[in-house]
Amino acid sequence: MNANPIIDGLKKNSWRNSLRTRQLSILSLFLCVSVLLSVVLYFNATKVAKQSIYDKMNSQADFYVDSIDQQLQNIKNMMYDVFSSRNLAFLVYPESTLTDYERRDAILTEQERLSSLKNSSLLVASATLYLPNANLKISDNLAEAMTDEDFLFLKEHFDSTDQIMNFEDNKLFMLSKGAPDQLSFQKTDVFFYVELNREKLNETLASFNTLDNSGSFLYQSSEDILIHSANGKDYAADILPIIRKGQADYGYQAESIKLNNEKFLTVIRKSDIFGAFVQYNREKEVLRSLAIYKWLVLFYIVIMSFLALIFSVYTERNIHKPLIKLLRAFSKVQDEDLRSGSRLKLNKGNEFNYLYDGFNQMTQEIKNLVEEVYIHKNLTQKAELKQLQSQINPHFLYNSFFSLSRKIKRGDTSGAEAFAAHLGVFFRFLTKNDSDNVILHKEIEHARSYTSIQHTRFSDRIQIDFEELPEQFADLLVPRLILQPIIENAFEHGLENKEADGYLRVSFVHAHPFLEIHVEDNGSEVDWVKLEKIISHLDSEDFEEVTALINIHKRLKIHFGISSGLVLQRGHLGGLEVIIRMLIQTSRSEV
Repeated sequence: MNANPIIDGLKKNSWRNSLRTRQLSILSLFLCVSVLLSVVLYFNATKVAKQSIYDKMNSQADFYVDSIDQQLQNIKNMMYDVFSSRNLAFLVYPESTLTDYERRDAILTEQERLSSLKNSSLLVASATLYLPNANLKISDNLAEAMTDEDFLFLKEHFDSTDQIMNFEDNKLFMLSKGAPDQLSFQKTDVFFYVELNREKLNETLASFNTLDNSGSFLYQSSEDILIHSANGKDYAADILPIIRKGQADYGYQAESIKLNNEKFLTVIRKSDIFGAFVQYNREKEVLRSLAIYKWLVLFYIVIMSFLALIFSVYTERNIHKPLIKLLRAFSKVQDEDLRSGSRLKLNKGNEFNYLYDGFNQMTQEIKNLVEEVYIHKNLTQKAELKQLQSQINPHFLYNSFFSLSRKIKRGDTSGAEAFAAHLGVFFRFLTKNDSDNVILHKEIEHARSYTSIQHTRFSDRIQIDFEELPEQFADLLVPRLILQPIIENAFEHGLENKEADGYLRVSFVHAHPFLEIHVEDNGSEVDWVKLEKIISHLDSEDFEEVTALINIHKRLKIHFGISSGLVLQRGHLGGLEVIIRMLIQTSRSEV
């Protein structure tokens, strides 16, 4: 191999300017600085750790309080929306003129609203409407007559309706009568009962308890409601008296409180619904990981001193030698040698693995791009050949002009004019070869013209359903002739021998991030054995017979990426379904 001037210069470099000398100098400086910093860090680590926990607790508390208040306020708003229902106004009076059908429909409507409320938040366990005058109780899945227990429950809690929260029999609920001016139970038409899911509330609180013996709780002083969760020992009952006595404020910063000779990092936030949210962590647990820090500093100094002795040899073998190897590989690429011999072998534990892997990927990508350019040119030539064959196909020309002649002879001038227009669009598209790509609107227009021409021939036995292209995809750039050959394939192999009730459907589906064009027929002439062979060879590089489907599939993958292409399967209509799948986010032409 010829000498490389870069490698020769690297070998002749002086000791003073060598990489090894510079690394030793940097390492010595690093040791001195690291010892000094270790001492400083030891005295500041505790402060930093506490402040980090404070910041985390503050942000968690703000987010949680805002989130749960917003969810509960949304629930209350949806409760008030239910009272405005017109159907509810008819249901509350037993003497209303509703028919049985109208009454049942009104009840179902209210059940749907209750179900929507229940599904709107994981905090809702159940929702129920009580209509005392109509003796009716409606839940999301049941409508039945009210029981004596229901009337008694409403009478006992009438005075507590429309307050923020109620707690009884280990149940947390909200009860509303809709209008505040209804001052007596007898004059109240509707009660709305929503029970909250305490298990879900506990689950949300448990997500804050990441350290041992940490915890969090919600407390509402007006109703003496306490919902708490802890990881280990529960200190909620001990911290609660401090909150009741006002010794802790609803501040915006976390603080340290002393409890039974132990310090707790605590954050308290005011909640419009629950009153207070409290999160606490034992300071001892927060700082536990720093207890052995002073021993780690000493161990760190010893280890770094030992590493300084062996680092020189290590870097010589693991940096300089791999660098020479990488430079030689670049030299091969510079000489346009992209054979497998230019790939670098990866070795375990080598810091150059990432560089080697990147180099291998780069050379493989260069090789793939070269092959793609060759394949694309080859496929384009075959597509042009197929297009030229379509232009001069005497059978297609004869059938087209014969159909046009019949329309003229029958005096169907409007039909003949439309048919001639379709022929013009079809042949103008085929003869315009200024680019390999075309906007999707023009491709669809060409395919639609071909479909209309064929439909004129087979209108007595084939029905065609060709959907409109969604406007947002009209200007999408696609390879030429990706749809018309597939439709032609459907006519020739699926529907040509269909004597009656033939059906062809072309539809568009936006399956984000893909745009799919579905071509499906109900033909029974599909050679499924041959089709399976084509499917198995769609992505093969060695399949010698390049059919129209394989040609289109490969051009789509080159243009839109490897996740695009054709999908062939048995359709719902019984015949073949071909799906043109295009990744519309980033195509090769847009990069």
